[in-house]
Parts: sequence; C-alpha cells; structure tokens
Amino acid sequence: MSVGLACRVPGASSPDELWRLLSNGIEWIADEPHDGRFWDLLSASGITEPERRMVERGGYLSDMDKFDASFFGIAPREAQSMDPQQRLVLELSWEALEHGGIIAAAINGMEAGIFIPLELLDRFLKTGGGRSMVANHVSRFFGLHGPGMSVDCGQYSSLVAVHLACECIRSGESVLALAGGVHLNLSSGSGVGMLKFGALCPDGRSFVFDARAA
Repeated sequence: MSVGLACRVPGASSPDELWRLLSNGIEWIADEPHDGRFWDLLSASGITEPERRMVERGGYLSDMDKFDASFFGIAPREAQSMDPQQRLVLELSWEALEHGGIIAAAINGMEAGIFIPLELLDRFLKTGGGRSMVANHVSRFFGLHGPGMSVDCGQYSSLVAVHLACECIRSGESVLALAGGVHLNLSSGSGVGMLKFGALCPDGRSFVFDARAA
C-alpha cells in the first residue's frame, strides 16, 4: 500500500518544507500582500489605525493566480470561472500520487474514492464554482470510478475526509483513496468581518499553544 502526501501552506510548498518550518520554529505569518483597494475597504468599514494590525497579518499563499488549465484538461473559459480551491485540489492530488510513487496513467479506470473538504454568471459557474464538484473534477481528470464527495463538517472536515477514505478502503469499496482539505480566504472583507465579531487577536498574532493564548 502506497501512501503519498502533498501540501501547500504559507511558507511551504511540500511536506518536507513544512517539516523544516516546524522543526526550526519558523513563523510564516506576514502582512497581507495587498494593494490600495485593501486600505480603501478598511477606511470604508470604519477600521481605526490600531485595528489595522489585527486585520492585515495572516498566512498567505503565493501564485494562486497561476494554473496550467490545459494540463488538467480544463477549458480556458471554465478555468476563469473555477474556484481557486478547485485548482489547488487538482494540483495537490497529482503531487500526492507522485509522492506515493503512483503513476497517474496506471490508475485510470480504477475504483478509487475522492474525499475533499471545502463571479461570473456563465455556463461554467456550476462546475467551476460549485463545491460539490471539487472531488468530481479530480475523478474526471484521473478517470476514477469510485465514490467522490466534498465533505463539509466545519473545522474538522479534513479529519472526517481522511476517516471516510480509510473506511472506503477497509470496506473494499475502493482500492485507492485520495483525501484532503482546502481553504483559501480570498476576500479582505472576511477579515474585517472577523474583526467586528471580536475574533481576532489584538496584536495580529495567535498564541494558541502557550500561556499567552487569549
């Protein structure tokens, strides 16, 4: 049984890079790579100068606008309408198979399960923007015939996805399973909403695992 891993997190584009960050205690929280529109939003929302620091810091991925649509058999118009989370899932699914030593062409037609937790109005909106299609895009690209579902269980969606993948293999429903989670916060407005709700740390930093946790 092959096990492959893939990840894309702030400051690390692979499991080895993530382990390096964790091992060396490197922080990858940084100021938001924003433009003038971000500050216009803050001003319009009545954000004060002391509150700005609470909103602008976070974990940010780079190159989210880059995607090789033709490689994954995605039409240009559909690629423009696709949720970037769907594009990221496709890329990481390929990388996870590579990491596990699995050749993509060899699993075409295989009974394999896909379990993934998660504005243009045109005919690609449903396939490019619908969350239910995240797992099915992966199944279509790799030619898989097993179950495919997008899991939404709040903050523990990824754990549930892994559990479902394991059960799928144990039951014999599939001989291979891909499980993963994806989350991209692409709207500055969501940070403002969290600030108004009182859910952000006063200094823009989170200390979850020590005595400084609020």
